This record gives sequence, C-alpha cells and structure tokens, in this order.
Amino acid sequence: MIDTFAMRELLRGEYKETFEKISLYGDMSNINSAMLEDRITNIYDLLMEAQNEEKPVDKIVGTNLEKFCRSYFKYDSVGDILKEICKRILNVAVILFVFSFLDYFLLSEEKVPFTKARVNIVGLFIGLLVALAIIGYSNYVKRKKIFIEGNVKYGWHLGVIAILFFVGIIGLPILISDVVDFSPSLLMTVLVTGAYAGGYFLVTMIYRIVKYGSLKNPNKLTKEEKAERNAANKEIEEKSENITTARDLSERFLKLKAKNEKKGKPEYTMEEFTKLIKNDISQEKGIKIFMVALAVGATVFNVYKTYGSDGLKGAILMFVILGVILTLVCRFMCKILTEVNISMKQVIETCEERDINIVDYYKELSQ
Repeated sequence: MIDTFAMRELLRGEYKETFEKISLYGDMSNINSAMLEDRITNIYDLLMEAQNEEKPVDKIVGTNLEKFCRSYFKYDSVGDILKEICKRILNVAVILFVFSFLDYFLLSEEKVPFTKARVNIVGLFIGLLVALAIIGYSNYVKRKKIFIEGNVKYGWHLGVIAILFFVGIIGLPILISDVVDFSPSLLMTVLVTGAYAGGYFLVTMIYRIVKYGSLKNPNKLTKEEKAERNAANKEIEEKSENITTARDLSERFLKLKAKNEKKGKPEYTMEEFTKLIKNDISQEKGIKIFMVALAVGATVFNVYKTYGSDGLKGAILMFVILGVILTLVCRFMCKILTEVNISMKQVIETCEERDINIVDYYKELSQ
C-alpha cells in the first residue's frame, strides 16, 4: 500500500500543494484501492519529475485542477462501474452469509430449527447509514474544501471520516436498537447471499476463461511487479521518514535549547541532545512489553466478563475477536515504534559522523 504522507514530504512548493489536493480528492472518491494506488503513484512520479526538471505544474495537470481530478479519478467505462458495484455487493453478501452462521451457531441462546430461525441484520442497516454519511462528507470535501476554500488538511479530513465511522458503528446501535428490528429468515438470507456469491464467482471464472483462457486475474500485478513497486514505496518512505524525523528532532532540540536559555542555564548542546535521544531509543523493549501486557490484560478482562454473561461460547468468540484485533494493533504499534527508533538512530548517527547540528542537517534535507 502506498504512503501518500511520505510522498508529500518529498515534494515542495506548488508540486506538494498540487499533490495534496489530487491525493485528497482521490481518497475522497468512490474508486477501488488498486485504481487509486495506480493513479496516485503515477501523478507522484510525474510531479517529482517536473520538480526535478523545474517544469511548471500546469504542464502536468493543466490550468483547471478540479477538471483534471474529475477526469483522472473516473472509471474508464460503464462496465467498470458495474463491476465495482457488483464487487461491493459481494463483500456485503459474504459478510452477511458468514455472520448468519455465526449468529445461529454461536450467539443465539434459544436453539430453533434452522428453517425457522431468523437473523438480525440491523448491523447491515447501520453500516449503510455510516457509508452514506462518509460518502456525503467526502463529496462535500471534494466540492467545496479542496478547490473553493483550498483546504487540504489531509490528516484532518481522514480523521473526520474515522470519527464518523467509529461514532456511527458504536453510537447508532444504541440509538436505534429499540427502534429498528429487521430480522429476515435465516434460511432465506443464507440462500440469497450464498447464491449471489456463488453466481459472482462462477460468472467471473467463465468470463476470465472465455476472454483470457485462464482463471488468473490478468490485471493483478505479478510478483516481480509487486516487488518493484514495494521497493519503490520503501525508498520513498525511508527518504520521507528521514526528513520527518530530522524535522521533529530539530524542533525538539530547539525547544530544549530555548528552555535552558529561559532558565538561565548553560547552552544546551548537541552532545546532550544525542545522549537524550539514545536513551529514548533504549526504552523500546520496555515500551513493547508494556503494550503487550496491556493488550493481554484487556483481553482477559473482557473474556472473563463475557463468560459471566454469555457463557463459554460467548467467551471463546470474544477471545478470538478481541485477541485478533489487539494482536494486530500491538504488531502495528510495535512496528511503528521500531521504525521511528531506527530512523532516529540513523539521523543522530549521521549528525555524529558529519559533526553537524541537527537543525543544520534538517535544513540541508529540506532544501
């Protein structure tokens, strides 16, 4: 997956501003991730090349950026739109199919014959409401914020979407649980969703065999292409991380220096700062142990509570769901911590080897 934040760090001036608007517009557009990554990577390469050659931005995107974005992020044909719609319906169908079985075999307290059982799909209704809210906000950002107001606070807008998602998923069930009760027949739900999923896969296989003579997706990247793209993304991320880390350390160094001056202490030196950062890096193992212990404690506590209210099956389900989620979160946080520490170590070591101040080193990188 591409890192648009990293890409932004390597662009400057109007090239960076243009990329921010284009990438934000793309993220707010209703297109599939593969197409989005391809378009963002392509425009980044073009803008980086233009920056290196000092070529004007309008030579790449023209004079009307909004018109360029609308054209750049639209599907090539009506067939592509229909395929994407069918694929998204498939995702909903598969989720509903799996949830129906989980609800019947693990969550239902009263066992009734499969043919007479019903499944509560209010969660699907809530998901659709949340999706509509996110789509509405995205369209608002595309129409007004990016081009009319010039508001390209990338992280802020993605944060609003995250808030809409979590508030909707957590809050709406509380508000409408006693208002909406949509519980269709379990048998009918399984038959409809299963038939759609089976039909989708069957049609897809027949289409590929007839058109390409193979079941493989011809549009899927090969291992070599994936390796090449991953290597390019990694290079971008490393360069960006170097700049970001140098900037953050520079700001921290200047704050500590100003703090000493304010208190009338001797001038804060680069040697003192280097010692401080190395000490911070040495705390990595302890922080990771604390995060793991916190995750284990949260899992045990919630499983114990669930066991008391929903019995063994509910406790097992809670253990699996929460265990998987917190494991992924811990792995992600540990990975981020390791990457940050590696980057700080590299920057500090470079400053030591070259006998250069962190502030000067950042200025050198950002030119």
